[in-house]
Amino acid sequence: MSSDDTQFFAAAPLSMSVKVVSGLGSIVILGVAMMLVGMSVLGIAKAQMPVQGFLLWVSIFLVVGWFFALLSIVRSYTLVDGMIAVHRVFWSNRFYLGTGRTAFQKKMPRSWRLFGNGGLFSVSGCFWNREAGHYRAFITDPSRIVWVNTGERMIAISPEDPEAFMAAFNGAET
Repeated sequence: MSSDDTQFFAAAPLSMSVKVVSGLGSIVILGVAMMLVGMSVLGIAKAQMPVQGFLLWVSIFLVVGWFFALLSIVRSYTLVDGMIAVHRVFWSNRFYLGTGRTAFQKKMPRSWRLFGNGGLFSVSGCFWNREAGHYRAFITDPSRIVWVNTGERMIAISPEDPEAFMAAFNGAET
């Protein structure tokens, strides 16, 4: 593929399950953070100064984590020059497609989350299951998963149009 063969694919819209987790998770995370700030700053907890400081730091940690999850939402995917790029709000993850690369559609099996986000604005991070082994996930809709074996690692993505992505990926192999 040459650089003028860039193929862009929008990420699937957030599934209902991701929307529910995002909404409820946001309410809980931001609500707890506000409650802790109130307890700390207003002295509602009537605790000693170190405890109030700790509550304030925990609330800051919660808000920063929530904000990072928001910025980590998957926006799109690009196939170009023998690689796939997963675009987030301010950065991209790039994976080179080596020899023996494949792509296929299959429902996501139950997996262990090793590190990452299980549904707050996306399902993304490092996961493991018996079938795929260790893999990276960049998913907004679990019903539209395309598995990509880069030759070195397995990644799971959810383009808006999985069939068009598969056609472009398989066309890029030739």
